[in-house]
Amino acid sequence: MRKITIVKAGRPYDLVAICLVVLLSVVASQLGIRSPILWVIAFFSVYFAPGYALMSLLFPSNKVLLLDTLLVKRQAVARHVTGLERVALSFVLSITVVAISGIVLLRGLSDFTAESVGLELSIVTFGASILAYLARSRLPEFDQLELSITVLGGSPKFSTAEKIVGVLIICAVVVSALTVSGILGQQGGKEKYTEFFITGRDDDLSKLPSILNVSENGIITINLVNHEGREAEYNITLGLSNDSSFTSYNVIDWDGNNTLVPESGYYSIVDLPNGASMRREFTFSIETPGEHRLYLEVKNGDKSKELWIWLVILSPL
Repeated sequence: MRKITIVKAGRPYDLVAICLVVLLSVVASQLGIRSPILWVIAFFSVYFAPGYALMSLLFPSNKVLLLDTLLVKRQAVARHVTGLERVALSFVLSITVVAISGIVLLRGLSDFTAESVGLELSIVTFGASILAYLARSRLPEFDQLELSITVLGGSPKFSTAEKIVGVLIICAVVVSALTVSGILGQQGGKEKYTEFFITGRDDDLSKLPSILNVSENGIITINLVNHEGREAEYNITLGLSNDSSFTSYNVIDWDGNNTLVPESGYYSIVDLPNGASMRREFTFSIETPGEHRLYLEVKNGDKSKELWIWLVILSPL
């Protein structure tokens, strides 16, 4: 029976390993490398590495110290933290970090992309690992974290609770890894979508028309960006209506003025290669005073996106 020490005072191999896992995952993602092995590495870089770094920062020692409270004075040592508990806590903290990161990104602070997620997780993992190493260094050598394995010995003895937690962790890792691998294998890890938005003249949103006189020209800028992963044919439809139904259709004159009449729509067919964009100014006028709803729709196969703006047309004096 031989005991092999992996981590001890002056040897933060665990922190170095999780940083390397995250770094490898980010580099592979940027290079577009896809492999089942890399998918498993990416899974651990997301659902284990940041949590382990935070857990190492919270528990730099093998033991947990009690804090002073109103009822209990500080004890020397509370209890030993087992390796299984560290693994379980790492997964829990990682899931928490991923959830918070998703909320931050979805709040509009940044685009929700593989690059932004990788950057956030890298900052958390590397930052917490550095702080964890500094926290360990401040402890006496005999009290610093030590992780070791025993080889050529008898079967290790675990309690019933430890066995249950271990089985749940293994099942969660296997199911999650297979799920992630299947999704990445089918979709290439990239979301397919189309950007569709409008602005005013010269791409200035503040110049988007809202109040016009009868027969006065208004201009909106229609923007399309193809992220479908293939060439796409788009059908752009617009007109004065409460929905996409019109009694008649006319071809959009991109270079001239288009007179908008209620229930009469305009359309244009646009082919865009993957990654290409379209920016066209649509000039229009309305002869009928009152409040009108300018409805816009773009279709790509069975996919569609809708936009609309309200326009007030003033009667001539």
